[in-house]
Amino acid sequence: MRKLCSIPNLHPEQKPAEILIKARSLMPYCYFDIEESDYLSSGRRNPCFGGVGFNQPLDPQTKVLEFNVMDVGVTTTKKFNIINPTEQNYSFSWRCDSVVTKGALQPFHCPSLDGWVESGKQTEIQFSFTAQDVGIFESFWTFCILEHDIETPFLLLGVVTEPSIGFVISHVNLTPTLKGIKTSKQISLNNNEDVDMSFSFDPNSLFSDEHLEHLSINPASGIIPAHSEQPIEIEFVPSSPGETLFHLKCVVKKLKAPLKISVLGLCYKVQPLVSWEDMFQRKWALDPTQANTINFGSVPPKTPQTIMFVLTNIGKTSFYYQLKYDEEISRKLGIKLDFSERGGHVTSQSRTSTTLTMTLLKKSFVKNFELILEDMGLLNMKSRAELPSDWVNVIAEARSKPEPFLVIEVDQSIIRDWSNFLEPLYRKKCVFPSRPVRELKVEQNHPRLIIHRDSYNGAWISSVVTLPNRQRKENGQSQSAGEFLHPHRAYEGEATLPQFQFSFYEYDFGSCLLQQSDVCHYKKELRFYNNDVSPMVLECLYENKPHLKITVRNDPIPPEGSIFIPIFFYPLARLKYSETLHFIINGFQEKKIIITGEGVDIKVFLVQPRHKLLNFGALQVGHIASKCVPIVNKSKAPVPMLLTVVDPPSVLPTSSANKLADIFHITPKTTVVIQPNETISVTVKFKPNRRIKPFSEKLYMQIHENVEPLCLMMGSCIGSEFQLDRKYLPFGMVVQGCQSSLKLLLSNTGELGARFCWSRDNCDNLFSITPASGYLSPGVTITFIVDFHPINLQQNIRCDMECKLENFKPLVVSLTGSCVSMPSPREILNFTAVVRQQDKKNIVLTNNTPDQDSNFDLPIIGNLVCWESHALNHAATESGHMCCCELTVRSGETWQLFPEMSGEYFLGQDTIQVVPHSVKLYEVTYTPLIMTEHDNKHMGSVFFRLPEGQGLLYSLVGTAEPPVAVARIAKEVPSKTPHIEILPVFNWLPVAQRFKVTTNLIKSEKFDPVFTLTGNDYIDVPGNSDRDHRLTFFSYKECSLIFKVSFTNEDSGEYQFYDLALRVFKCGSLDTFKMETCVRKPITFELKLKNPLNSVVNFNISCSASDVQFPTPNSVPAKTMKYVTLEYLPLHPGENHVRLDIQCPELGVFPYELVLNAVPAPKEKPLIFNTSLGIAVSLEAQFNNLAHTKADFGCKPQLIQEVLKLHMIQVVWAVSMHCSPSPPQQEESSCTPLKSDTELKITRRFESGAIVVGKWFGQFPLIGKCTPPKPQGPIVLKPGTGTTIPFKNVFRETKTFMLYLDCPSFVLKNNTETIKSKKEHKLHIGLLSLKSMEITDMRFPVTGKLVVLSPLVDKTRPPSSLNPLLSILLLKHI
Repeated sequence: MRKLCSIPNLHPEQKPAEILIKARSLMPYCYFDIEESDYLSSGRRNPCFGGVGFNQPLDPQTKVLEFNVMDVGVTTTKKFNIINPTEQNYSFSWRCDSVVTKGALQPFHCPSLDGWVESGKQTEIQFSFTAQDVGIFESFWTFCILEHDIETPFLLLGVVTEPSIGFVISHVNLTPTLKGIKTSKQISLNNNEDVDMSFSFDPNSLFSDEHLEHLSINPASGIIPAHSEQPIEIEFVPSSPGETLFHLKCVVKKLKAPLKISVLGLCYKVQPLVSWEDMFQRKWALDPTQANTINFGSVPPKTPQTIMFVLTNIGKTSFYYQLKYDEEISRKLGIKLDFSERGGHVTSQSRTSTTLTMTLLKKSFVKNFELILEDMGLLNMKSRAELPSDWVNVIAEARSKPEPFLVIEVDQSIIRDWSNFLEPLYRKKCVFPSRPVRELKVEQNHPRLIIHRDSYNGAWISSVVTLPNRQRKENGQSQSAGEFLHPHRAYEGEATLPQFQFSFYEYDFGSCLLQQSDVCHYKKELRFYNNDVSPMVLECLYENKPHLKITVRNDPIPPEGSIFIPIFFYPLARLKYSETLHFIINGFQEKKIIITGEGVDIKVFLVQPRHKLLNFGALQVGHIASKCVPIVNKSKAPVPMLLTVVDPPSVLPTSSANKLADIFHITPKTTVVIQPNETISVTVKFKPNRRIKPFSEKLYMQIHENVEPLCLMMGSCIGSEFQLDRKYLPFGMVVQGCQSSLKLLLSNTGELGARFCWSRDNCDNLFSITPASGYLSPGVTITFIVDFHPINLQQNIRCDMECKLENFKPLVVSLTGSCVSMPSPREILNFTAVVRQQDKKNIVLTNNTPDQDSNFDLPIIGNLVCWESHALNHAATESGHMCCCELTVRSGETWQLFPEMSGEYFLGQDTIQVVPHSVKLYEVTYTPLIMTEHDNKHMGSVFFRLPEGQGLLYSLVGTAEPPVAVARIAKEVPSKTPHIEILPVFNWLPVAQRFKVTTNLIKSEKFDPVFTLTGNDYIDVPGNSDRDHRLTFFSYKECSLIFKVSFTNEDSGEYQFYDLALRVFKCGSLDTFKMETCVRKPITFELKLKNPLNSVVNFNISCSASDVQFPTPNSVPAKTMKYVTLEYLPLHPGENHVRLDIQCPELGVFPYELVLNAVPAPKEKPLIFNTSLGIAVSLEAQFNNLAHTKADFGCKPQLIQEVLKLHMIQVVWAVSMHCSPSPPQQEESSCTPLKSDTELKITRRFESGAIVVGKWFGQFPLIGKCTPPKPQGPIVLKPGTGTTIPFKNVFRETKTFMLYLDCPSFVLKNNTETIKSKKEHKLHIGLLSLKSMEITDMRFPVTGKLVVLSPLVDKTRPPSSLNPLLSILLLKHI
């Protein structure tokens, strides 16, 4: 063959590359049509594993036949073809090269170890693999072609795995719940395989160990698709409190063992303790099992009566409560009920209280009025029934079709004879126990034959319901099933006797099984006959060989005699043997005997490989399970086989197989010879006569000395086996009224559960056991609590309690004990407390109990509730108030003690828990409400009933001392100021009390304190409450006082008091008086002076303000008051704070504060000045001097405002007056006349010759009214003449004035004139001559005006808009 290379763009002249390939194929002698396996090539095989033999490498030409099994106990078969491609026929064989451990089963099996393959044909080969366990199993085999001496190694591989399916979690904690209330949780079952998997939950695992509780699973069975998950809903409705552990088993097909998951259900028990207290704090406990009576006695109408209910939750779960009553009945009876809380919630280990107030609205007689305190935690969610009697009605009325339920109340007699009770109600139709049956099969053709089994994987058992068992008779003799009769055979023959003769000259042993020991199983006796008349000597020249041995005696053989020559054949290998025996007779005559034979392997197999595992299941005693196992002999030789469950070479007398030999019946019982290619049936019957634990034993087949396991038998015999840990319970001495408890263990060591019931007919209610009945699952130990609670004093009490068990003999336990009287007080606790206060002492309870049960280390189950608590911190124990008691109890449980307290004024907890190996303090509180006398002390006791029937009694003696001060109040108060002190008055009784109030002065630093302490003489305080009492204290002088304020119940003599310490300090300003007026205007105030004394007192008044006048001293008669007038006349404005002191030697100083406010005086009558511009005017003003001294006044003008109206300007002025100190007198004076000068721009100025000293005194308005200047003149001039006009500058600065003439006939010397301040200036003006004047009519004079204007002040105004500031001059020419 040539291979050309194609190259693109190759040169045309160049040849392409080519490769010449030559090959030769060899035809194999055999071809295996087998699926390839990568077990060796992929490295999956452990490199530490070798080949055939010890430390031998693996042949690289090894072929692998792999079995992948996903189950245990199943047999998997694989088939493949062997093809003969040659032209010759040949035979083949399979040889197992792996050495199987002694007693072990070969997991691989080939039913056809030898075969023939024709030329060009194929033959099917079958191998089977039985999975006995999870893991990897290897076995080396060799394929041999005898004609060509060819061997091919094979590795048979079995990989056994379990399905990858399981729960996500292994433990489920359900949410804690209450009795009858459902709790649920969802889990997931995951399937990680590539195929769908079926599952189902074992119904037995849905029950608890005691079969008292039950789980609901949804779904209980089904198929999970590949690579998916199945949600499983677990629901639990508990019927009793406590912890319940379930071991759920989920059976998954192809899984060796069921999946297990633990489910813990916790049901809390609602444990309320209810008590009620009356108005005097007396306490009574309520019994939930019966009606409790509360007697209020005679109650006046419309008088409230109050009691208090106390609810204590000693359980681990909270609960709700509700108070209920018939409101219609209460209205008819005229009862009004008020609750502080009608319902509520009580958390774990806590308490709450509610108050009930009953008021009778009318006169009536109340009896049997029901008030129900309902515990909501005990109610069923679907039914309101709580008590068993209620449930009877609920169940009886639950249905009407097909008929109502028949409810029968069960008593002790019914339980004792339960079978007789049920016999008339149910018929017995089944001849075998039906309760353990899991599956039943009934065929239509054989309706009387019932096939059943007690487990899902167990053996089927057949039972005939109606017909009796029959025995088959043959030849007049009874023959049991499975037995056969064989006819007798006889062999006869004749022979001619020569002179000497051998019985045979050729003998073929045929196919014989290979020997593995020195014991010979193939023997033939060669007989030599001496037919001659003389003796003969026989000699053998054959030398013995390992496979053939012969023994010849050298003694002479008498005439007519014969000898036997034994020939022993030992085939040691798989080959054909041929030997010649040389005999010499009488030394000269030779004779040859030819012996032939063949050694073959033992090839005895099970027809069905699945029979390698025989599972008989779990049977009960007396039941029979049988298995029929076909066995085939593939050897060429007959095989003598003996079946036994005992391995003869290794069995010991005490071995487990020897113990099981009597319960297996194997047919055939003796050695049976199996001819070549013959199949026989072996029947194995498992007939247990006793309870047998699960076993796994092999069924051996013995062929000669070769003993090999044929199959593996598994099974068990389940039965009932119960055992008490002890038969005698001594309680010892128990205190009368107490209770002692001991544990009794009942173990179920069998495989069947059973119901139990305790009978205590002769115990006279002295002993009780918990639980009294129930169900005990296999392998479970239940702990019973046996209580001994004697009532009457008696010695040597004995009782036998019998436990009746289902399908088992009764078990009896003897109970003994004695009832003794109450022990004397262990200790006297003396309490000393001030009345209405507390004194506390602790009783130390030590629980020195072991951590485990005294019998077995097993948990307590049943109806017990285990409590948890914490160890006590001994460092926190109060020193000096402690008494210890120690008691060792045999039961390692937590003490739940309910102390019994007596004594009106002694209190303690209702319950206390003490865990093992711990110390707990029990506190007793002494709270007396009344004082004790010398010999009349308060007495009480506290009694602890311990779990072992012993008791601890403590005497309580209380002494109530007189009360101490409720409080010591120390305060500092100012004098002459009322002080109110609030004193709370407490009523410690539930009824109202009236207290008399008394006040006593205990101590005073001064001998003459002047004070008052006033308040009500009596105070009424409602029951269990308090009210405030007001005391008013007033002291006139500084002092320190201590009072005792007592509140006394005049009926009982009980009292309470306060110590009131008051220190009086000098007071501040008692009051503030405000006096406000204008200056120079007086104001008065009436001041009250009070004399609380019985004598006349004088009050002296002093004040720091000189403008305040008052009379002093002032005398006030006894027990009267007087008013004093204060006058305030200010001369200066302003506000001033001054002190006013009123002094009295007897009453001290009374300080006051005066707020003097002098506002400026209102505007005085104005002085009005009327003048023209530039004209001065004078007015006189009069002033009054109100000061008590001589004063000088000065005036100071101040321009206030200017008002311009048209041509008139009004100017408002104010004058300020000041005064300086002078002799005290009042005078009138006047000021210098005021002038008003007329100047340019209408400026005003006021002048005075007075001297200004002191502060500003007042304002006097000055109003100046200035009119425009009036025309002056006329000034007569003659033509050609002139004159001067005087003009004064009234401004304060030099001004330039402008002159204007309206007639050209008049002329000015200057049009402007500059004039100094306050100076006069003459203005020159002239008249032209007649010639110069242009006069047309001489009859009229020539007139003109001279206008003088001030300089431009406001430059924003044009000159034409200015008004003249000087008089206008009128001129005339005559």
